[in-house]
Amino acid sequence: MKLLREYIRKLLSESRLVDFAIDLGQSEKYIPASGVGDTASGREIKRIFNKHADHAFLKTLDTVHWGYDISALSQLIGRGRDELSATMTLPGEPFSEYAHGPFGLVIQGRITLASNDMDEIYSGGYYDYIGSDDEKVAAKQKQRQRSSGISKLPQTRKDYSAFAKRKEMLKSKPELADNYVKSRVKYVLDRST
Repeated sequence: MKLLREYIRKLLSESRLVDFAIDLGQSEKYIPASGVGDTASGREIKRIFNKHADHAFLKTLDTVHWGYDISALSQLIGRGRDELSATMTLPGEPFSEYAHGPFGLVIQGRITLASNDMDEIYSGGYYDYIGSDDEKVAAKQKQRQRSSGISKLPQTRKDYSAFAKRKEMLKSKPELADNYVKSRVKYVLDRST
């Protein structure tokens, strides 16, 4: 019985990424593009991520936001609900220094989007959200900062429509589909990804 449960759990975890890619490919709100202005696509990818992510596993990860000096990090302590970029480390594993600075702030909170490669989603930095030259965009962002906090959105989005078109094939061969999708989709949904 224990072996059967482990096998079922393995199958379910392997299909997370496949289902995630198919859902993105089928979504009418998700538009492959680049640019921070498309908030609907950004929200959609986070909604689909939330649906498929293993949040119990993600909670176990140690997350660190890195910076060049301690004073910049100390300003973040206890501050609102802004989303931060962070590195993720398995529990008990050593932290490695990150290129964006030698100082780290361990943060707690819900992981709303995760990738093994920042360039896969490039969520941008503080000035991508607050420092806009467009007065309307800047005013909207400042309002978000005062209310629910600044939420980061993926600025690089790939076309996943091929996964939706191959849905039947991907579902019929889960052992092959998982490796096929893993090599093309770099999001972290669970321990296997």
